Amino acid sequence: MSFEFRKITENDIGDFYDIRFSVAENKIYPHQVHLLDRNLILGVFQEGGSWICLDAHKKVGICCATLNPYPHIFSLFVRPEYDGNGIGKHLLTLCLDWFRSKNIESVELITDPGSRADGFYQHLGWKRGELDEYGCQVKFLFEL
Repeated sequence: MSFEFRKITENDIGDFYDIRFSVAENKIYPHQVHLLDRNLILGVFQEGGSWICLDAHKKVGICCATLNPYPHIFSLFVRPEYDGNGIGKHLLTLCLDWFRSKNIESVELITDPGSRADGFYQHLGWKRGELDEYGCQVKFLFEL
């Protein structure tokens, strides 16, 4: 398979939601519903640290980085039928390189404990921390 990676744009907003909701893990918790707000997501896109992966013309993965309110990975999702192709790792690398270009020293994210993502981040050297303030998701930290 040959994949194309490019910066995400406002025109990709529908695909962002489609890819995000194609996965079975990492559900949206009630305290996170506001994170699905279109204007919030478009603001993250406009920061310039977000990428999308295409297989031919099909959009198959997204990774969004933001500095607001602190440096973190806002989202990383790959369509389940594309798991295991290195897409998530490549998208994450693009975002981490963007943080480096901004002279950021560390990046955070949260994900569901025990999920495939939990193991994915640990395998890539992210430091697994405690549960978030809601007791739902585990915090991760990556030193750049």
